[in-house]
Amino acid sequence: MKVIKSKLVSIVVPAYNVENYIYNCLSSVIDQTYSEIEVLVINDASTDRTYDAILEIIKKDARVKVIDLESNVGVHAARAKGIREARGDFIGFVDGDDRIAPEMVEILLESATENNADIAICGAEKVTESGVKLGSKVFFSKPFCQQANIFEDFCSRRFGSGVLWNKLYKAELIKKHGAIILDRKVDASEDYIVNVGCFSEAACVSVVSNFLYYYLLRSESASQGKNKAKHFVRIIDAYAECLKVYSNLTTSQKEEVTRLYSSQLCFNDYQVGSVDELYSYNDNLKESIISFSCSYPAGLYSLIHSFQKQENINASKVDKLKKHFKKILKSFYIKGV
Repeated sequence: MKVIKSKLVSIVVPAYNVENYIYNCLSSVIDQTYSEIEVLVINDASTDRTYDAILEIIKKDARVKVIDLESNVGVHAARAKGIREARGDFIGFVDGDDRIAPEMVEILLESATENNADIAICGAEKVTESGVKLGSKVFFSKPFCQQANIFEDFCSRRFGSGVLWNKLYKAELIKKHGAIILDRKVDASEDYIVNVGCFSEAACVSVVSNFLYYYLLRSESASQGKNKAKHFVRIIDAYAECLKVYSNLTTSQKEEVTRLYSSQLCFNDYQVGSVDELYSYNDNLKESIISFSCSYPAGLYSLIHSFQKQENINASKVDKLKKHFKKILKSFYIKGV
């Protein structure tokens, strides 16, 4: 490896009630082959023994610093706190229940440095709590470097998922977009919103094909994933929030953002079994649709028609979802919105 050793890399780790995972997570971070790192652990007012586990790691390695929040602020605000405190030339992220390969920082930093990239990205694998690998979470068949059509390709998922944790960012880029204020209701989708800003400004992105991030599938994940209506509404909320935050995007960029979020609605996790499941979220949906209709009302068309892209959805379900959205939209005019 020919990494410039003078570069400091900051790793931000948001942590909330991960007492069973945070020690192994932080151990994988401090065991990096690249030593010029600082680790900022944001304890988001955990109610279990997460803080105690963090202190055990601090005893072993002075590069680890804990920021103990008095109240729970959510993952985005916790990360934002770490971003503001970070001193590194580059900044990366690890979730408190995941792990990273020993060479992750070194490989990503080398790729970013050699290509003068604003963002470096790696592959990620899904693992069980016992360490069994379950296949790729983010996959790249070969490494590449890109300097043109970056935003368009981000929105079409050429760079894989829009998450923060398998990437290394130049500090000035992520500090600008990673510390923005977001509505907490989009906390589970904040990564994509932050990355819309980062990839809209990035001049170069480098990708390595190595699997360097280990994404933990926790035992409770399956039950959490059953509420598809809630996840569906979350994507609509995130889309509206994204357009509000980046109100200065061009029309073509808004089209790309709409394509990004429309494609998410085609994933199985967001395929609502019955439109009846959405009725309890009517007010939530109305608020978000009103929000994005102010900046990009044409986006509603793409969101509605995205349902047709999924082959396993029958026509009746498509029609019901379309009618539900149109019913909500019609109510705006009845109330004079």
